[in-house]
Amino acid sequence: MQAQKHPAFNAEDRYLKDTCKCIDSEIDYLANEVEKMDEELLKLKRAVGGNYSDDVIVKATIHEANKRKLNQLRRAEDKPYFGRIDFKELGKSGYETFYVGKTSLTKKDDNKMLIIDWRAPMASLYYSGEIGEVMYKAPGGLIIGDLELKRQYEIQKKELINIFDKGLTPMDEYLQTALWEKKDNRLKDIVNTIQSEQNDIIRADKGKVLIVQGVAGSGKTTIVLHRIAYLMYTYQEIFDAEKLLIIVPTIFF
Repeated sequence: MQAQKHPAFNAEDRYLKDTCKCIDSEIDYLANEVEKMDEELLKLKRAVGGNYSDDVIVKATIHEANKRKLNQLRRAEDKPYFGRIDFKELGKSGYETFYVGKTSLTKKDDNKMLIIDWRAPMASLYYSGEIGEVMYKAPGGLIIGDLELKRQYEIQKKELINIFDKGLTPMDEYLQTALWEKKDNRLKDIVNTIQSEQNDIIRADKGKVLIVQGVAGSGKTTIVLHRIAYLMYTYQEIFDAEKLLIIVPTIFF
């Protein structure tokens, strides 16, 4: 549905604008921190002269994390999120609203979670959950509750274009809109259009050996790459990007 015709347009438009302001503020903050730490680390490394230093290691780790987050926010600033779920955990009163995007964002002044990462456990409800009683697997165990709303957005350059509600809008309309934007020869970023069966593959247990079959061009490689992204997010202490090897066919193989 065209965003301005949706009954929740005004509230959703305000939330988007507020979120974009927070992203801009966080980008400015992180860019400043990265610049300062570049200079500080250079001085520290010169001071220790190549010797081991806990201070250098700690600050370098924080520095790399800040650079990663800065890059993630810059990539997401024009389209900070693509989905929303309203969920009430069993035994708790009231529904909570969670917006789903490519990277998480927390508001600094009150620590409110503005966006959850698509790889977070709760985000699986956006991909696989149906309205009504649902459950998802969290590090602390199985979480059961009720899913009241699943909403999808088309956002372009920080502007709300379309709003699609699960159960009210045909999902093939949303898919056609999203996929039409991506007609090129590059591997697709599909985090906003992942289907339930694809989500099961991406979030399968880390020790499970999977064989993904499909015709040419059906998205097998894309799904595998998104699974790698999920595993690296969920099991950061185990998976190291520098130790991953991906072998794919080419015109020479």
